[in-house]
Amino acid sequence: MKLKKLKELLASGAITQEEYDELAKTAKPDDDPPEPPKNPDQADPPDNDPDKKLERMIQAAVDRATNKLGNENKQLKEKLETERKKNLSAEELKQVELQEKEAELAKQQAEIQLEKNRMYAVKALKKAELDDGSEDTLELIEFVLGEDETAIDTKVKALQKFAQKVAKRTTDGIYRANGREPGKGNASGGKENPWSKDSWNLTKQMELEINNPELAKTLKASAGV
Repeated sequence: MKLKKLKELLASGAITQEEYDELAKTAKPDDDPPEPPKNPDQADPPDNDPDKKLERMIQAAVDRATNKLGNENKQLKEKLETERKKNLSAEELKQVELQEKEAELAKQQAEIQLEKNRMYAVKALKKAELDDGSEDTLELIEFVLGEDETAIDTKVKALQKFAQKVAKRTTDGIYRANGREPGKGNASGGKENPWSKDSWNLTKQMELEINNPELAKTLKASAGV
């Protein structure tokens, strides 16, 4: 860092006089020849490099100024609010306090309703068999969350239809990849195969997985899943 640059920073207020005096001890004269290009294989300069030290000092100064400004704004807002209330009549002050309480109550009610909607969304996803118990379900909750139960149900149904279409498309692809016609093949002894294209049924799939895993395995193999 050259003295000229330091003087510019001092003049702009980016650094203090004390910081300038400290950095000037290691600053380069203004008439120094330009530095040669850095070799790509050359190691990074040590941590006490004047340029890096200056950057840290400037960043620290910016952080201090930002925090100070935030605190000052908060204090100013509180002071203005206090002064405003001083000029109100008893009736006006009572009205302001009532409005503040109503606003706080409305905020609390909105938070409670949001949690109720989240719980309903979880139940709706489970009912639609879209909750597999993984962390991905948390993302689905945010996706189907709505302002009320009706809005949530609408989003869950749309998601369910989309999931079914994707599942069928995937199953058909597996069939064709194995040289088979989608929907053909049934090892259920005359019963419908919930994994086949023509009788695809997520609810029955889950029931078989839980109550008869061996049959479920056979039916999936028959359907090419």
